[in-house]
Amino acid sequence: ISRLLSVDQRYAGMHGLYPTSLQVEPQSHPHLQTQIPAGTTAMPFLDILLILRTTPSGDARITTRLYDKRVQPVFDGVRLSRFIGADSNVNEASKRNIFTGQFHRLRRVVMEVENFVFESANLIAALTQMGYSRARLIRDCARVLEATPQAYYIQRRQRQHPEYADLVGLIRQYLARRRHFDSTAVPLELTQTHHW
Repeated sequence: ISRLLSVDQRYAGMHGLYPTSLQVEPQSHPHLQTQIPAGTTAMPFLDILLILRTTPSGDARITTRLYDKRVQPVFDGVRLSRFIGADSNVNEASKRNIFTGQFHRLRRVVMEVENFVFESANLIAALTQMGYSRARLIRDCARVLEATPQAYYIQRRQRQHPEYADLVGLIRQYLARRRHFDSTAVPLELTQTHHW
């Protein structure tokens, strides 16, 4: 990923991000190495974790996951509120739209379907702790997924991984702690044989 800092650099057919005149200090994120597959590198950018890995055939793969800065060791012990409580005086429409807005954020940021399901379950759990109804949040999740059939379309239609056809069911498994996210697993490779 460090090879993609400057616009005059190229890696795997992509140009870098920043002008060469901009001095970008090297960053170190040792806490991330335990959260990504072996043989990959990762770099946070805003709320995105860019993960670069090279396949055995030498091809470069970039995927993204949600990056929460609060996982950094410096934030240990700091209580930060992510969402307003269900009993707050904010109007009901705004409170109802928290989940929808966060759902679309996850859908746009997260490329790996398993990480999307995991983060959606975390979102529902966090909102439930703030007083929101879990049953309603799950219904909202099903409604928004139905309204966006293009979300993870290929993963939801695979024959080899039929469990992804029911993302709400997977979210329920995470909420019931019957499914656990392995952040070190290599993400699913999609090929022609994975479809229909």
